[in-house]
Amino acid sequence: MLRDWQFRRQLIGLAPSLVMFGGLLAGGWRTSPFSGKFTPLHFLPHAFGFVVLGLCAALKYGSDYKAVWLFLLAPAAAFKRFGTGVVAAIWLPVIMFPHVGLFLFLVFAWGLTDATVFCAYSLAIGSLYLAFSIRLIDGVPFGKQLQVSRASFGLPVLMGFVAVAGVLVAAQYFLVFRSLVWVAVATVAAGFGALAGTRSSSAALAAAMRHDLAVMSTESTLLYHEVE
Repeated sequence: MLRDWQFRRQLIGLAPSLVMFGGLLAGGWRTSPFSGKFTPLHFLPHAFGFVVLGLCAALKYGSDYKAVWLFLLAPAAAFKRFGTGVVAAIWLPVIMFPHVGLFLFLVFAWGLTDATVFCAYSLAIGSLYLAFSIRLIDGVPFGKQLQVSRASFGLPVLMGFVAVAGVLVAAQYFLVFRSLVWVAVATVAAGFGALAGTRSSSAALAAAMRHDLAVMSTESTLLYHEVE
């Protein structure tokens, strides 16, 4: 997957954001968000959301799009499992593993309780973002030709993300992070939302793939006619 040069181009486009998020972590990791002070780590759960948003927007493009016809050989029931696999392929390296490393890093600075609650909350929020970002893959992954004139994802999507992230960061600071109990409640709610959203988005991805392939097979019948 990472050999696809167009996909790597999209990843390179995310590099400045990753550097910025790394700077936020390096600049404020010693201060716990539960201290009552506003710290750069208030943005961290949403940084993962921004990354998965960019990845999912880029995942539908590829240089081997002409080979998508191979999916026509797969049974219809396989697409649901394939959609679940796509979610897992993003969730594990982009959200799960970084949070494990983050927990080991923060537990020495904040203590076990604060580090556990914050990482669980960030994991749930990142998973919730991924559950909705999967819907940006409107067909077979790597199944569309990249249009250079188009941005990685549309301006309305980006503006919507900024608006939602801004509201959530403000809610975190003024309401949620004032109490460990409220953080735990928000974590459970986001976790259930991510679980339900992932199931729905996986089914939507499978349906989008089947639709894409159905259109492709219909187009092929228009190009070729049987000679009697």
